[in-house]
Amino acid sequence: MSQALVEFKTVDHVLQALGVEGMSAADVHGLLIGMLASQSNLTCKSWLEKAIFMGAHLDAESDLFSNIMAKEQLKQLEALFKVSWEQLSAGDFTFALLLPDGNAALTERASLLCAWTQGFLTGLHLSGVNIAKYKEGELATTLKDLAEVAQLDLAIEDSNENEAAYTEIAEYVRMAALFVHSELAGSGQATQMTVH
Repeated sequence: MSQALVEFKTVDHVLQALGVEGMSAADVHGLLIGMLASQSNLTCKSWLEKAIFMGAHLDAESDLFSNIMAKEQLKQLEALFKVSWEQLSAGDFTFALLLPDGNAALTERASLLCAWTQGFLTGLHLSGVNIAKYKEGELATTLKDLAEVAQLDLAIEDSNENEAAYTEIAEYVRMAALFVHSELAGSGQATQMTVH
């Protein structure tokens, strides 16, 4: 059984400490899972460079990995990478989306679910998956559904009905990510993970 993910708030604080602007823990985790789903030879360093440079105003010459101040924050992100890979590849459905817990407002959780999904699709794209080439079949339908989730209307009120809908959509996204990973890994598009 794999370990639990690093907490959402912890990852958000790490991103803030590293100066990453405009990206939440949900964005970064979605990006990671999209990249892992389609590129299982991904290294933690490669993911961090893409995630950090996508969201932070760093100059291209900066070497985040030698910055002593960032080492503790990087350990948290490395733990997120490791546990995410273990969950995604375990085949036992322990995989979880990195989203805020039920104490956050429903509107915030829904917005972050959309951000996670957009990050996932971006991760696929960054790994070289041409989503447009999938025109029919279950994978094409799943990718289309995920694109729709990424664009959902976020003006929702707290209610039992909306809470149930959110839970159902979040579970669909979770299972869809597992399905995309199994399809891309099974088609030979994903390769073995490299540990560095």
